[in-house]
Formats: sequence, C-alpha cells, structure tokens
Amino acid sequence: MHKVNGSGGLLFSPDNKHLHYDQPQKIITADQSGAVIAEYPSIYDLRPSAISPDGQFVYANSGNASHIYIIDTQKKEMSEAYQTGKRASRLVVSNDGERLFVGKETSNGGALSIIDIKKNTSTAEIPIGSGPFNLVINRTNTMIYVACWSTSNETRGVYAVNLRTHKVIYIRTGRSPWGMAFSPDEQYLYVTNFEDSTLTKIDTLNNGIMKKESTQESPREFSISNDGKWAYMTAGVLKRVFVIDTSTLQEVRTIDIEQGEVEGVYTRKDTTDIWVVCSLKTQ
Repeated sequence: MHKVNGSGGLLFSPDNKHLHYDQPQKIITADQSGAVIAEYPSIYDLRPSAISPDGQFVYANSGNASHIYIIDTQKKEMSEAYQTGKRASRLVVSNDGERLFVGKETSNGGALSIIDIKKNTSTAEIPIGSGPFNLVINRTNTMIYVACWSTSNETRGVYAVNLRTHKVIYIRTGRSPWGMAFSPDEQYLYVTNFEDSTLTKIDTLNNGIMKKESTQESPREFSISNDGKWAYMTAGVLKRVFVIDTSTLQEVRTIDIEQGEVEGVYTRKDTTDIWVVCSLKTQ
C-alpha cells in the first residue's frame, strides 16, 4: 500500500511515472518515489480530475466554483482554461484528448457539458439531473455516467448518457451517489450511495441494477482491483479502507490507516498495489 499526503484527488500519468494530487490551495506533481517535481498554487482548493492521453495536460477544478484549470506538465504552468458558469462536477477527457466532459448546474437542473478542447468552446449541453458530482466514461467513448445529488428523490441517482445519440437513461441507484468505478471489462459499474449507505452494481449492457447492498455508513470513494475481484472503499470511518468482494458486494476485511484521515483510494491496471490518499495532520 502506498500513502499520499493529499486532500483526495489523485491522477496517474499514462506512463505511470508521475502522480498528480491536491493539497489545500495547490496541486502537486511527484515521481513514484514521492519526490516533488512541481507545485501549482491556487486561490481555490482544486482537485486534479482528468489527464490527457499523452499526459501533458492535467485538468482540475473545484466543485464549489465554476473555473476549470489546465496544467501543462511540460512547461510546468497552470492557467484558467474554461468557465462553466455554475458550480461543476469532476471531469473526464475523451481517449483522443479532443473533448472534455463536465457536469454543471443550470437554471433547469443540471447538464453534461461537452467542451471541444482545441476550439475552447462547448459543443453540446445534455440535460441531466441537478447536482452533478462525479462522472466516468467508458473506453470506447460511447457512454458516460454522471452521478447527481438532486434534492428530489425522483431525480437522485446516475444518468447514463449515450454520447452518439445524446439519449439519457436515469438509473435510481440511491441517494447522493458518490464514488463510481467500472469493472476491468466495463460490463459492470459500481456506485456508492452516500446518504443511503449502500453500494449498487449496474449492468452496463442494459443499464439495469443487478444488485444493491448495505455498506458502512456514508460510503464515498471507490476503486476496483486490476482483476476485478475486489473493490476498495472509503466511508465515514476515516481511518479505514474497506475491502469489498465485487461478486457479493459484501465487506471481507478492513485496512487500518494508523496515521491520517483517508480521503481517497486508487488502483492501477498494471499492478495489484493500492494508493491511499490521506490528510496527514501531523506533517
């Protein structure tokens, strides 16, 4: 297990040589040994959420603000790139690096905004539920899933958006969906529901709910092992990571974190290692 002293966000460069993570009012780039390569200060508490396929550009934003920033890792410069107009969700980038996706608040609820990175313009805004918080995209760039924290029980849940047709399917996963992760083959999507204290397993072939189980109180971040058998989850107990059997959605063991409060947990496809982001108060 690797521990990172951060506030929650963590990105791996495509070649897995570098880490990008956030601390209060700055983003840090480090190598695998933890040695800091660059720091990017900001007046906001930014979270690195997406990275370009070649690793040159890191996209970051704050959920409490409408600003999206871009870090050029070659020039070691950060600048404001886009404004969503309203508070925004986390971010994802298409596999070709040409489009940036972000959920945002609108006067009518919420929308998935698709930004053409080269032209610096929004090419589409697809209506979804209000309170978009998190999102994931599949490898073929055909489907994107947006977790929405709507104030209405009728619209809280995950919105599956077909990026070819812009058709939207509402999936009632639970109240305040937070963490989302695909199985390695992307046949399943797992969603933690913060207010319900539940975990939902979705079949992405038909976007139906396969299974839903109770979890530790207030489940949050979620990541899948490279073989798809295990999941790692953070929850209201801030000094533990919970290991879940993905076939049953049952907790099988816990990993105690002796120092710091757990803010996030991450895995990579090339290793069985896990990375735990902790706010280390003593440092």
